Amino acid sequence: MNEHDANLTVYGAPWCPDCRRAKQFLGEHRVAYQWVDVDADPAGVFVFIGLRPNTAFLQGIVTLDESGFIVTDAGLQTSMPGLFAAGDARVGSTKQVAAAAGEGAAAALAIRTYLQRFGEEGPAMHEPSDMAAD
Repeated sequence: MNEHDANLTVYGAPWCPDCRRAKQFLGEHRVAYQWVDVDADPAGVFVFIGLRPNTAFLQGIVTLDESGFIVTDAGLQTSMPGLFAAGDARVGSTKQVAAAAGEGAAAALAIRTYLQRFGEEGPAMHEPSDMAAD
């Protein structure tokens, strides 16, 4: 396994636990790679977080698609009334940080509107949700 024969370049830092795990995984599977220490050469970095959302804890609580992404309506509300989702774990997200930040702001406004509908009484815990397809 020679790093000069590598078709894969890994950008990371020695202090990063995910980077260490990636290097260990590649080594265990005998995948040749070239390592670029971003602390030594920070000209540019693209962070890849993976393709599977970490939503297993929501199984049976809200509707997830077959890949585990959270299903929301156009207003970012999940199948559980009053529970909103935004960002990379949501079905239809663009997996871009700027879009996730914008969705977070939109979800915050939607939550405020949702709570204002109930005034002092508060929301009912089992209000049915109208799940529109994205």
